[in-house]
Amino acid sequence: MIVRRENKFKTNNLLDLYRPCLPDEIVGQETSKRIIKNGLEKNSLRHTLLFTGPSGCGKTTAARIVALGLNCENSSGPTSNPCLECKSCKEILYDSSADFMEVNVGKERGKDAVDHLVKNLNLSSLRLRYKVLIFDEAHQLTVAARDLLLKPIEDGFSHVYYIFCTNQPEKLRNADKSGGTPFINRCSVLAFNPIPKKKMNELLENICVFEGVDYKLDILNTIAEESSGVPRQAINWLDQIIIEGSWSKEALSDIV
Repeated sequence: MIVRRENKFKTNNLLDLYRPCLPDEIVGQETSKRIIKNGLEKNSLRHTLLFTGPSGCGKTTAARIVALGLNCENSSGPTSNPCLECKSCKEILYDSSADFMEVNVGKERGKDAVDHLVKNLNLSSLRLRYKVLIFDEAHQLTVAARDLLLKPIEDGFSHVYYIFCTNQPEKLRNADKSGGTPFINRCSVLAFNPIPKKKMNELLENICVFEGVDYKLDILNTIAEESSGVPRQAINWLDQIIIEGSWSKEALSDIV
């Protein structure tokens, strides 16, 4: 089930307008979606999660959905149906909370950057119910930074959740400096895979209907095929063909 929403920057980019905010809005990923949904409903979600899969398949989006579900003020506890309207939900959606942090590891991969983030994790949350740290491109964490994270992960602070996202999980399989358990074995791993062509076709067609676009099915089929099951790529191409307007195979060949 897709939903069209205004985004924090009020852009008309289709990726932003149709970004899922609830577990049920995630396209495909049925097993991981059930784990997230049931974990939130039963308050049984593990505090250290690793989301793996190709770029553009929804790992970081799913991590934000977890943060919303954990912290919605209009629920007495974690929920799979956050309101998206309360102050906590808005702070996460607008990335304006000190308790919710997205770390681009590719830019902040060193020990000093991680040290700055984790040194106060033992302290209570400032305002949200839970602190949530999302590490995008987690495979780029330096060995020193990874080792620095081990203690807070093992201490298991009840008010902190760690979500690591990576398309190269094999780089997290090495043992730590002491020869102990590999970093990846300390996480609950959820896989995010390319979505089937049928579901991709349905997604693209639904977006066209929402947008009031007079689309051509053969063009949507080609986009779905060429995107190799990656929603971000398919929606980007759809956005371009809608703007171009001709819905011709010639135009699509210049875009894809």
